[in-house]
Amino acid sequence: MTPDRAWVIIDNDLSGDPGDLFRTALHLMSPSVAIPLIVGSHLPKGGGVDPSGYHAGNAAGRVQPLLTVMG
Repeated sequence: MTPDRAWVIIDNDLSGDPGDLFRTALHLMSPSVAIPLIVGSHLPKGGGVDPSGYHAGNAAGRVQPLLTVMG
């Protein structure tokens, strides 16, 4: 990582709104940021688009294919 890049930690409920994955992809493509960590937040059970109560695990399952495709 070069010093001219801002470090960004993404903290989102990635298993909810599909737009969150698009925003994550945009951050990953940005040459001005380095992303050392992506956190899949947990929401209250029944909240948001994912009513499962397993938001953090589901977020990891959704963001991992994105990271694989983007290298």
